[in-house]
Amino acid sequence: MTIEKKYQVVFFSSLPYADIEKHGFRKTSGSMLKEILASNKIEKVFFVYIERRWSLRTRVRKVSDKLTVINVPVGLPFERFYPIRKINRLIQSSLLRHQIADVLKNSNLLYWFYDWLPVEIIQHLPPKTTIMEVTDSIDNYYETNAYISKLIPQLRDFARERVDLAYSVNINLMEELKDFSHSKHLRNSLDDEWMRKASNIGEEPGELNDVARPRMLLIGSEWSLNHRIDHKLLADSLKLLPEWSLIIIGCPENKSVEMESLCSLANVKTIGLVSKIKLIDYIQHSDVCVIPYRMESKKWGEPLKFYEYLSCGKPIVTTFEINNGNVFSSYFHKISSASELSGLCREYEKGAHIIEKEARERITGLLGSFTWKDRLNGILNEVDTICHP
Repeated sequence: MTIEKKYQVVFFSSLPYADIEKHGFRKTSGSMLKEILASNKIEKVFFVYIERRWSLRTRVRKVSDKLTVINVPVGLPFERFYPIRKINRLIQSSLLRHQIADVLKNSNLLYWFYDWLPVEIIQHLPPKTTIMEVTDSIDNYYETNAYISKLIPQLRDFARERVDLAYSVNINLMEELKDFSHSKHLRNSLDDEWMRKASNIGEEPGELNDVARPRMLLIGSEWSLNHRIDHKLLADSLKLLPEWSLIIIGCPENKSVEMESLCSLANVKTIGLVSKIKLIDYIQHSDVCVIPYRMESKKWGEPLKFYEYLSCGKPIVTTFEINNGNVFSSYFHKISSASELSGLCREYEKGAHIIEKEARERITGLLGSFTWKDRLNGILNEVDTICHP
């Protein structure tokens, strides 16, 4: 009789656990964490978040028998100076080591990263099987941060040394992982809860009661809405579609100049972050969903929202090349200008490109064939073959 391996996971998050409690398991990292917590192959999860506070103390909270949240401080100020940065990594790893001392001797302990930035913390921890999921180009994501941009070569070198399994959600990002010992493209997914709710039309959210139709929908997060989307393309499209409304969900309080200008337009409705599962109601009560990324870069992470839009049977217009276009090519339109976007919206108004019931059932089958659970189990199957002693 074969005894199934059980793992403990140290999960390094770019979002605080308070965000998950308030808004649900959003973004790619949240979706995977939700599945890790639900998996019977995982015994313990240590959720690690680096708080933006100068301190030498951790904040620890036991959420359940399975989940412990560990908030590690940034450390000392002036980290832009190399000696201080080295000291801070030593402080962080020492504080973390103290909190997870009981499991550090376990051969089935995994380090799991969704961001390049904290990867150096494990430099002072015992080597364990290390997983990194790359959801965006590190160059693009930190292009507005001069300090971190200078660190990128060092972070890459360290990750190449210590990461055992690297996964990218976008085939275009595989170039960044070419020198890793094991790298693989794994697309984003949806979970069973999302799929069940998306198959039924819910009530229209009250915030949309005063929003005129037809409605165009854009869902994003602070960084993405400020830096990734093409604000001018959307603004120019709305000039050509004066009777259309644009709904932006996830609108940040601290907006870039371009985002502020877009949000000030009369036919734009802005809404803050919405709990993950409730997004379905906003998608279902919109007419067209957009993914208007800036086109000068081909290294954006694959948008999870593409699958979320698709699961609700909504027409999708994107400037971004979808990895699985050969599978889903009938259900989205790629554009490169405001006139193309407005032209497609006019066609949608006339009833063109509507995804019929039979096609929706086919989409559901395709999406259901590779869920977050399938994705996690595939990674753990590969971990089984290389687990560190």
